[in-house]
Amino acid sequence: MKLNTGEESQIAASLPPKVRHMAYTPSLVLAVPTMLLLVCCGTTVAPVTDVGAGTPVIPVIDVRDPRFGGAKGDGVTDDTAAIQAAINTISPGQTGTVLIPVGIYKITAPINFEGRRVHLECANPATTVIHQTTADQSGIVVSDYSSVRNCRIRGTNTPGTGHASGIDAGGTTGVTIEGNIIEQWQKQGMKTGENSSWWIVKNNVIRDNHDEGILFGPGTSDCLVDGNEIYGNWSNALDFNGPRHTVVNNSLHENGHADPVCLSDCNGLILFTSPDTTDIYNVVIANNHVYSNTNFGIMIASSNVTSIYNVSVRNNMIENNGLPGIKLEQGGSGNIQFVSIANNIIVGNGVDGLLLDNHERTTGTITGVKITGNKFLNNTGWGIRVYDSEVTDTTIAGNVALGNSSGAVVDSGTNTSFGVNCFANCFTLDTTLGSSDIVVLGKSPVSKP
Repeated sequence: MKLNTGEESQIAASLPPKVRHMAYTPSLVLAVPTMLLLVCCGTTVAPVTDVGAGTPVIPVIDVRDPRFGGAKGDGVTDDTAAIQAAINTISPGQTGTVLIPVGIYKITAPINFEGRRVHLECANPATTVIHQTTADQSGIVVSDYSSVRNCRIRGTNTPGTGHASGIDAGGTTGVTIEGNIIEQWQKQGMKTGENSSWWIVKNNVIRDNHDEGILFGPGTSDCLVDGNEIYGNWSNALDFNGPRHTVVNNSLHENGHADPVCLSDCNGLILFTSPDTTDIYNVVIANNHVYSNTNFGIMIASSNVTSIYNVSVRNNMIENNGLPGIKLEQGGSGNIQFVSIANNIIVGNGVDGLLLDNHERTTGTITGVKITGNKFLNNTGWGIRVYDSEVTDTTIAGNVALGNSSGAVVDSGTNTSFGVNCFANCFTLDTTLGSSDIVVLGKSPVSKP
């Protein structure tokens, strides 16, 4: 039900002057013609009923309200109980907004939404800090259809064996995490838990955590990751273990710790299937800047019976990563199929620009990869490397590969198709293939189409 202008004005006018400017937003006060409960600044009005769901709604709660213990935000007082009490005024299954004003809010246990549709709104991520000071304790445990916005969520900045994450969840749907700084957690900056769905993660800074920036757990699907800066994390910036994700406009850089040296899982982004994951499919990775990560820029890896297919990697800048800019790796009996790598700039990476690798010679294959319209420039090894014969039916067309230390392309795949590429003299796109630019292992030299 949508309010008309007169109804919106009437509800806004009914709010106390102290809070009218911050409390009334039509999206928060659900289309309700009658009663309103506002808990803020010592004012109580009658309860709202959400006509659509038939459940009461508390639009705004201020954690400094003295009736809930009055969180201090002074960085010294333990504010855990006060913040949790404010959240607990919302009954499980109901919706409400909890405001956290400017301050440093010390907590010693997780803030838990416990089935409430809480919209936690901080004043400003630069000046509103929720600081967990107890090891092995997470920051905020979200629930279905909840959100966290504009907070700085800080951990203890100590490594450990616990599972403390800034944002924690399990099997949740419809969560929004937006405009936050999430930093210095003992494990991940965020983790969704298993079988979550429809998360929106947007415009956050996620940095300096002691494991992944964000871990999307096994079976998690249908998430949007848009406009985040994720850097300085000890492990992968983004780690996906389920299907149907959209990853756009992010900056993923300098992930993978140096001391102790990171040997694996220190990538900008990884799609990974393992014994406890489902197939990964229908994923879009576009318009991201992925650079200076310890291992791969983007890694797409299947290690067991599950498969990865219908993935689009396009229009990304992938540069100066320690290992290949993009790697596809098949290590089990599942397959990697129908991956499109298009219109990326892949420059200055270690080893190769792009590596298709089925070198473990398992029963699975890498097949139907299309490599089109990319620029492979000044990578330490090959521009494109197709590693072995179990990589089949690859298309390489419309690419520019110049200045790569080992040459433009090395191909030992099966049924690789070369269209028009530019591997030398690239003032115009042509098909000149110098002997130093392309090597085809175990085959006759590639000729001009």
